[in-house]
Amino acid sequence: MTVPRRAPTPSAPTDPDPEGPDPVGAGDASQEPAPGALRGKAARGSKVVMLGQASRILIQTVSVVVLARLLVPADYGFFALALAVVSLGEVLRDFGLSTAAIQARTLSRGQQVNLWWINLGLGTALALLCLLGAPLLTQVGGYAEAAHLLQLMAVCFVLNGLMAQHRADLSRRLRFGALAVADVVGPAVGLVAAVVAAAAGLGYWALAVQQVGGVLVTATVVVVAAGWWPGLPDRSADVRPMLKFGIGMVGTQLVGFCSNNVDTLVVAWRSSPAQLGVYNRAFQLLMQTLNQLRNPTTTVAVPVLSRLQDGGSEADRMIVRGQAALGYTLVAGTAFAAGAAAPVIALALGPGWAEAVPLFTALAAAGAFQTIGYVNYWVFVSRGLSGRLFRYSLLSLGLRVAFVLLGSQWGVLGVAIGYAVAPAVALPLSYTILSRWTDIPARALHWGALRIVLCGAAAALAARGAQELLAGTPSVVQLLGCLLATAAAYGLAALVVPAVRRDLHGVLRFARLALRRDAPDTAA
Repeated sequence: MTVPRRAPTPSAPTDPDPEGPDPVGAGDASQEPAPGALRGKAARGSKVVMLGQASRILIQTVSVVVLARLLVPADYGFFALALAVVSLGEVLRDFGLSTAAIQARTLSRGQQVNLWWINLGLGTALALLCLLGAPLLTQVGGYAEAAHLLQLMAVCFVLNGLMAQHRADLSRRLRFGALAVADVVGPAVGLVAAVVAAAAGLGYWALAVQQVGGVLVTATVVVVAAGWWPGLPDRSADVRPMLKFGIGMVGTQLVGFCSNNVDTLVVAWRSSPAQLGVYNRAFQLLMQTLNQLRNPTTTVAVPVLSRLQDGGSEADRMIVRGQAALGYTLVAGTAFAAGAAAPVIALALGPGWAEAVPLFTALAAAGAFQTIGYVNYWVFVSRGLSGRLFRYSLLSLGLRVAFVLLGSQWGVLGVAIGYAVAPAVALPLSYTILSRWTDIPARALHWGALRIVLCGAAAALAARGAQELLAGTPSVVQLLGCLLATAAAYGLAALVVPAVRRDLHGVLRFARLALRRDAPDTAA
C-alpha cells in the first residue's frame, strides 16, 4: 500500500479476495476502520498476497530452470541492457502517480480519470520514443540485438499506462486478492510463450516475448477486476496535489533506477555480453525472487500506514514488527542462499553457470541489507515524505555508485561486492536520518537490525559449513544440509538470546493472525 464519496462505479466482477470487496478507498471517510481493524486487515491481506507471490516465485523458478537450459549467457546480456532502458522509461511513465493515488487521503473519480489519462499519455510517448531511439544502442554501444529487443518491449509502456490507475484503485480498496490473481496469471502466460519461443530457436527474442506477453495478460486482468473504464478528462478535478507528490516520487524513483542499474551498466561497460549475462542471471535469480516477496509487503503496508499518518504507538508497533517479519523470514532466506550458493546455482541454472556462484553469494548479502531497511520506504511513502525520500535516495545512490565503481577495479565479482557494501553502510544512516524527519522508533529499529544481521551472518556461515562438509554429494543433498544448518543457527540464537526469542514470537503471532480467516480487530 479515506476518501469522500465518489460517483458510483460499474459493478466489479466477483472479488477473488476472501474478504470480498472493501469500501475503503471508494466510499466515505467515516467508514475507515479503526487501527486494530487495519492491523487485522493487513495481516489477512498479507496472507492473500503472499500466496499469490508464492505462485509467482514458482513460475519464476520454472522460468529460470527451463530457459537457462535453452538460452546462452549472451542472450541474457542483450536482454539486460534492453530491460534497463525499459525500467528507466517505466519510472517516467508512472511519474509517481500510482503511489500518489494510493497514498492520497482523498481521491475522487474525476481525479482518478485524469491520472489515468496522464499515465496513458506518458506511456504512449515513451513507446514512440523507444521505437525511434532504439538504434542509438547500436550506434553508441554496438548492441544491435538489444536495440531490436527494446523496440518490441516498447509496447509495455502503453499496457502499463492503461492499467496503472486500475492497480492503484484495487490497492486503495485493499483488494489484494484481485492483484494477486493478476500477478500470477500474467507471468504464467508469459512463461509459456517464452518456452515455446526458445524451443523454436528464437534465442533472445524469447525473453522479450515473455515480458510483453506477461504484461498484456496482467493488464487485462487488472482492468477487468477493477470494473471501471475512464471517460473523458474532468477539468473540474484538481490533480495538482498528486502531481506535486509524483514529482517527488519520480525523482526518488529515478535515483532508485540509477542505484539499481548502475551495476548492470558498469558490467556492460567493462565486460562482454556473456559476462553481463552471467551477472544478470545471478542477480535476477536472487533479487527478482526477493522483490516478489518484498513488494507485496509494500502493497499491504503503505495503504494501512497511510491511515496512521499521525504516528503513535500503533504505527510504531507495525513498523517494528514489519522489520522483524522481514528480517526473520526474507533475510533468513538470503542467509540460506548465501551459504548454499553452489547447489542453488547448479540446480537452478545447470552446467555452464559456475561463474555465477560467488556473484550470487555477494548479491545475497546485498539483498539482506536492502530488506532490513525496507520499512523505511513504507514510512516515507505512507507519510507523504516524497521530497525527503528523494534527498535520502540521493545519498543512497552516491554510496552505491562509489562502491560499485570502486569494486569494478576487480572485475564482475568486485561489482557485486560493491553492490552489497553500499546498503550495509546506508542502513544505520537511514534510521538516524528518518528519525529526524518523523517520529519512528529509531532505537528499536537499530537494535532490531543488529540482531537480524548477526543472526543472518551466523546462519550463512552455518549453511556454508554444511555445504563444504557435503561437497561431492548430489546438489539436492547439499541443499537440504544447508537448510538444516540455517534452521539450527536460528534455533540456537532463539535459545540463547532473549531478544531474538521475543522477535520470533512477534513474527509468529503476526503469522497466526494472517492465517486466521476472521482475525480479531484488536489483535496485538
